[in-house]
Amino acid sequence: PTTTQPFIIQLDADGQVRLNNQPIDKAALKGQLEAHLSRQEDHTAYLLPDQALPYEEVMQFLGEMRAVGGDRVSLAIEE
Repeated sequence: PTTTQPFIIQLDADGQVRLNNQPIDKAALKGQLEAHLSRQEDHTAYLLPDQALPYEEVMQFLGEMRAVGGDRVSLAIEE
C-alpha cells in the first residue's frame, strides 16, 4: 500500500502560501495539486488559512484552488 502524505495548503496572514510547511508560489502549487489529485481518486487537499485573514480573501483563494481540484479541496478550520 502507498502511504499518502497529506496535502495541506497553508495561507499565512501575510499572504504567503505554503505546501506542507514549505513555501511555494501559486503557479507551482496548482501543478502540485493537479499531480496529487490525479494519483488517486480519493485524494483530498486541505486549505488551512490563517485566522487573521479576511474571509473574502480565504474564499477567493479557495475558489482558485477549487478551479483546479474541484470539491476535493476542503477548507480546514483550526478550532
